[in-house]
Amino acid sequence: MHTIKLFCIPYAGGSATIYSNWKRKLQKNIELILLEPAGRGRRSGEPLYNDLNEAVDDLYREVASVMEKDENYILFGHSMGSLLAFELYYKLIKEGFREPIHLYVSGGKAPHLERDIIYHDKPLEQFKKRIMDYDGVQSALLFQSEELLHFFLPVLRSDFKIVETYHYTTKTNKIGCDMTALTGIADSSLTLNDVAEWIRHAGENFYIKQYEGGHFFINDYKEQIIEMIHEMVQGMQSAETYN
Repeated sequence: MHTIKLFCIPYAGGSATIYSNWKRKLQKNIELILLEPAGRGRRSGEPLYNDLNEAVDDLYREVASVMEKDENYILFGHSMGSLLAFELYYKLIKEGFREPIHLYVSGGKAPHLERDIIYHDKPLEQFKKRIMDYDGVQSALLFQSEELLHFFLPVLRSDFKIVETYHYTTKTNKIGCDMTALTGIADSSLTLNDVAEWIRHAGENFYIKQYEGGHFFINDYKEQIIEMIHEMVQGMQSAETYN
């Protein structure tokens, strides 16, 4: 198998640089590409999105600028990124790109489930409480710094808005590649059933991988996640060789 592009999408309020340290651990035929949403990281000066469709169209342009339609690739998204990866999958297929080798949806509830509680426009204390629900320790660091809060609060509100106002539309076809949903056992922001419901969108093989830890388990289990990706790629290579 030739080089495989691994596209990674971050969680709400986060930069794609959270995946940067994956690069030195990935095997040589996997090229890490960080999909940076507007308003953060290297794109911090760009306007924030109005809705999720706008975000998907933007990330699609990022992908299309670095990949030919017949190349092999993997999509990986965490939390908000899982929803973006899901919709990006359909955008890529619609535009003539081949099926990805695998779709990884991490730390996010299935797209068809209701998102009926709105927090993005709530007063700071209410919004802060919602963010703390995801990971109190990591979130507390943000709220302890006025400088960080000033920078990240608009990004967080925008990201929560595009997720909370997302409306799932029924797809003509199910996901055409294997899909894995990852979740933290101690993640209080969603239930195992929320994660298991991704199976409704799977057309091929569907797997669930659980890890110790809360919503941001990917920060503590990156080596195990990378090894899982390696095993998947090696399995694909073996199958191709056999055939």
